[in-house]
Amino acid sequence: MSRSTQPPAPMTDGEAVSSTDPRRAALQALAGLLRGRGLAVTVESWHLTATDHDSGRSVEVWAQHRSADQDRLWFCWAGGAPIVEAANLMDAALYVGTELCRES
Repeated sequence: MSRSTQPPAPMTDGEAVSSTDPRRAALQALAGLLRGRGLAVTVESWHLTATDHDSGRSVEVWAQHRSADQDRLWFCWAGGAPIVEAANLMDAALYVGTELCRES
């Protein structure tokens, strides 16, 4: 399955990043799990980048509200393909790890 490398629309000037924003909190929680699995993780405004030290492969994960799911918060790949609801952190970490191990 190919993944788009285009991220969701960028934030507008009126969107300041708040440490209490649920998207940011979800990304920080996922980042902690991924770091615990030995991955290098950088958290940006509304996404994180996870990198496998051995292979050098990396993936972007975005936190977005899905209108199709009652506006619940979901983790998505760059480009918007949904991964899993953000409440399921362990599943999200598993999917990210699996994607990093996938053959090109």
